[in-house]
Amino acid sequence: MICRISDQPVSPAAITYRELGFGQEVDLPLHPYQIVYGHSEFTDLLAKDYDELIEELKRDDQATGDSDFFRELGYPTLPILIDHPDRLSDAIIWYLWIDLLPLTFPNKAGAEQNWKWVINSIDKVEVQNETVVVRGKVYVKQPAFV
Repeated sequence: MICRISDQPVSPAAITYRELGFGQEVDLPLHPYQIVYGHSEFTDLLAKDYDELIEELKRDDQATGDSDFFRELGYPTLPILIDHPDRLSDAIIWYLWIDLLPLTFPNKAGAEQNWKWVINSIDKVEVQNETVVVRGKVYVKQPAFV
């Protein structure tokens, strides 16, 4: 995995993410970021959570009769979903960001002293060659209010 903010390499240890209000506007300067995963790295990281999501969606679809792109694609495996980049992007932005970010940036006790950047949003997920690229916006971590 490679992390870049404003086209500069950044250690994953310097990054955290916003849980409450994720994706909402902030009144802070925002910077573009990208996280580049290898295909197998990405699928291995999300496999369990993706499979659980698919099972939950199947149950919901059966109970409600509703349908979305997962059903239209036959509830694909994650490696197959990667072949549908627009749908992969939707899946990450709407469903799986809450799984992907903690798996990528685990919040370990004491780690907060190293954080410089806070991921505010995932705006797009792209598949390029043998990689999955997550793009969005970050802001500089603000000092705690006393």
